[in-house]
Formats: sequence, C-alpha cells, structure tokens
Amino acid sequence: MFIMSSPTTSEPVPRPLAGDRLVRFGVPLWLAGGALLKFFTGRPDELPAVFSRLPFDQSALFLMVIAAELVLAATIALHRGLARALAIAVLSVFLVVLTTQWASGSTTCGCLGAVVLPTWVMMLIDGALLAGVLLLPRRRGVQAVTPARMYALTAVSMVLIAGVFGGFHFGAARLFRDHSSWLVLEPASWVGREFSRTQLARFMPMDAAGQAYSPRSFPEDDQTWVLYRRTCPHCHTLFRERFSTISGRRIVAVDLVPPPGQNEPAGESVECPECVRMFATAGSDVVARVPIVIQVRAGIIRSVEQAY
Repeated sequence: MFIMSSPTTSEPVPRPLAGDRLVRFGVPLWLAGGALLKFFTGRPDELPAVFSRLPFDQSALFLMVIAAELVLAATIALHRGLARALAIAVLSVFLVVLTTQWASGSTTCGCLGAVVLPTWVMMLIDGALLAGVLLLPRRRGVQAVTPARMYALTAVSMVLIAGVFGGFHFGAARLFRDHSSWLVLEPASWVGREFSRTQLARFMPMDAAGQAYSPRSFPEDDQTWVLYRRTCPHCHTLFRERFSTISGRRIVAVDLVPPPGQNEPAGESVECPECVRMFATAGSDVVARVPIVIQVRAGIIRSVEQAY
C-alpha cells in the first residue's frame, strides 16, 4: 500500500518596497525623533495650542503626548498589520494640528522641542511623508504578527511609558534642559485669593527701571492684568481687539520672556496705548498658556481668563 504525499513548497517572502521601508522605518524614526527632542529640550507650553483645551495638567499632558508618540512609533515599526493604517492616521492628525496652528497665525508649533522649524516647513515634511505612505509602491497582503512580536511590542510600550514618566521625574530630561526651576502656572487656583498669595508673587513684575509692582502699587481698586508673550499671535490679537482703545481702566501688561530658542518679533510688543508695561522677573522659567487676563479688585483676584 502506497501513501501519496503532496510536495511542500515554500513561497519566498517578497522583498520590501519603498513604501514598506518608509512605513516601517521612516515614519517611526520621525515620530521617535520628535518625541525625544520634546522630552530632552521641550517645555509643556510649547505644545500646539489645541492641546491646551484638554482637561489635563500641562506637565502631565506634555509627558502623555511624548509617551503616545513613542508607543505609536514602536507599534508602527513592530506591528505589520497596523503599520500603514497607523502611519496614515498619525500623519493626518499631525497635518490637521499644524493647519490649525498655521490658520491661527502661529509661526512655530513646538513639535521638535528646542529645534524650532516654521509651521509651514513641518506641514511640508508631514505632507511629504503622508504622500509617500499613500503613493509609494508596497507589498500587497499583510503578514501575520507572531505572538512573540506582540509580547515584545507590549513590553516595549510599557518600558517607553515608564521611561518617559519615570525619567522625567528622576531628572533624565535635565541632561539638556533643567526643568527644576519651571513655574507651571495654574490660573484656576488663583480666583478668590489675594494677588500676593498666588504663584504670581513668585515672579513679581517690574518696569524697565527695575521697580517691582503689584496691584497695591496703583490707586485703582479695579485693575486688569494681562500675562502675554511677544511670540504669541493670540496675545497680539487679544490686545488689538480688547485693549487698543482708551477705556480709563488700569491695565497692566506683563511680558513673559519667550522661552529659549524663540526669537522676539521686532517692533512694539503689543498694541495697548494705556497699558502699564512690565516684565516678569522669572521670565522664560514660567510655563503658561498665554494670554491670561486677570481681573483684580482691592488686591483680590476676581476672575481669570485664558484667552487663547
């Protein structure tokens, strides 16, 4: 009795094409590079403005964004089945965020930490990557992901998340930028408190002659204090729309020095003919989303508006 057996053939695995290489290597390296630059050289208030609307602490949100980018980079590199779809989704989200920044007048996005590139340059880079992922030739069909690779991806993701939060907590990011002196502003906690008993007292504003001021320095009970930065397009818009005409109120404009790596635009800081102009003593160490409009009455902060 003869037992017939069919011959076994092994089909060669096709070589990766340009589109495959871009998805598996180019996009993850771009994501990971941006995340690491933010971790070692960035600041929470340099993230695109859209993130400021999320209900999270600025420092925690900063680390969450970095961890998410690193995990996405690892997933695209290791998970064949999800790589292309994730790359398309991530780059599309980046382009939406950058378009929002560009439309609002922002010239930079803070996407690469201290490496400052114009918003339109970042849009070109992300757009070119997305076009490459969509149009470059690639292999058809998706190879199965082995359990071992899934275990590896899970382990790598856990290590990356722990590394970002733990490394920041234990000072790894200080190798390039010392964040121990950061003053992260929490404006919601100021309402109902005396001006001198809030975080504002830690960077008492002063004029060009070096004289320090507080609400008690002025005779008016009702005062408006505005924290802003010259590099902030929303700040210029706010002053043009609300403080460019004479109102008779005491308005104090406090200029927070731009963070390192950002160039101050030439000319006047803001349009405000009746403003008393001050500079913050802490300056670039202040982490805040500006502009912040503070209404003060008899030395007590009555309301705070983050008008971005």
